[in-house]
Amino acid sequence: MELVDCRILRCHATALGGGLYNEVSHVTMTRVNISECSARAAGGIYTNDFAAVAALVDVLVTSCRATGEDEDGGGGGILVDGGALVTMTGGAIRDCAAQSYGGGLRVNGGASQVRLRGIALQGCTAPTRGECMRLDNGDVSLVDVSLEECGLETMCSEYALYQKAGTLRAERVRVGRPNPKYEFPQGCGASAVGLCWASATGPTASSRTALE
Repeated sequence: MELVDCRILRCHATALGGGLYNEVSHVTMTRVNISECSARAAGGIYTNDFAAVAALVDVLVTSCRATGEDEDGGGGGILVDGGALVTMTGGAIRDCAAQSYGGGLRVNGGASQVRLRGIALQGCTAPTRGECMRLDNGDVSLVDVSLEECGLETMCSEYALYQKAGTLRAERVRVGRPNPKYEFPQGCGASAVGLCWASATGPTASSRTALE
């Protein structure tokens, strides 16, 4: 399936993929705007399964919501699961929110792969670590990526980018400008990046991180 110069606006799914549900298909999207969509998980785009590929070029995912509180849900903008592959060049994920994990983007499911280049994640929120992006498993590469104005409401420590497990490679990634809507109580610390069970130089039992 190929979508060019399209708009997917104010769509809703009771389960997965408010704007787009992709399982075992190859989807190419160019200059597509997915806006104000919602679902229990993956408010904007849901991509799942080893055979599923989503190639996004200059795509905007804005103001999408993942409304469920399940631990296996989240992904206000995009949720990648089950070994799927997502590439995103140009475009942005903005003002998306999740009630569980990954306000902008969540990557899960073992062999899932995400390649982001030249995009911005901005103004996304979640109630727990990883307001803009959360990597629970899989393989993620970030090149020339900006994460800005991310925020969360309920915890004392903040992570715009949170890696729990999996592999993360980052080159020229900018993390800055906390969301002005959320102020931390006095004495709280705000961390831009959280790496859990990760190593900057080599693999551990659960994850590997390479930062440049």
